[in-house]
This record gives sequence, structure tokens and C-alpha cells, in this order.
Amino acid sequence: SAIEKWLGTPYRYAGNTLEGIDCSAFVNKVYETAYCYLLTGNSADLFKQVTHFPKEKLQEGDLVFFKINRKTISHVGVYLGGNKFAHASRSKGVVVSDLDSPYYKKYFVQGGRVDFPAN
Repeated sequence: SAIEKWLGTPYRYAGNTLEGIDCSAFVNKVYETAYCYLLTGNSADLFKQVTHFPKEKLQEGDLVFFKINRKTISHVGVYLGGNKFAHASRSKGVVVSDLDSPYYKKYFVQGGRVDFPAN
């Protein structure tokens, strides 16, 4: 439900509203809504803040990271289960995509899990 209101929102670099949002801001907003937890930074920063593991161990809410036409992490999304993830795509805005689609399979790097602090 934290993702539904964002579907169709256009991509906007450094955007963080329903008028336009980029991939890392989208992930940050989803985590704030779904988990009451604030993440900060761009996709490369987020990659440094999580515990990494392969695609086979992904669970709902995990982050998925990509290197798209770069040598560093340049894209992030939220794993939904069933090989699907939600993200802010430059070409389509906020959408749900499949990790096994040829495009994302080519650029996928790793999954990551946020280590929530103990209360």
C-alpha cells in the first residue's frame, strides 16, 4: 500500500513529491511510510547502508541495486516478492518491473536488507 499512491508518478531527478521523484527518493518515501524508518542518500549511498546478498534470498521490502551504464550503483528499487520490484524508472516513472526482464537482469548487482536498529 505504501507503493500504490506513487505508481505512475513521473521520474524527476532529485524530485521527491508526487509531481516527480527519482529512484532513491522513492525508496526513501516507501520506507518512511511502510516502516516508519528514514533512509538517506542516493542509490550508491543506500547500497553502503545495507547487508548484501544474492537475488535468490530476496524478501519483500528488501532493496534491489543496479549498475545501469555506470561502474557504480546507479539505480535502486524495492522488492515486492515474486521477482517483482517497484522503482522510479527514468522512462516510465514509478512502475513495477520484473527482475528477470532482459534489461534489469543485465544490470542487477545485488539485493540488500536494511538493518533496522533494535528498539
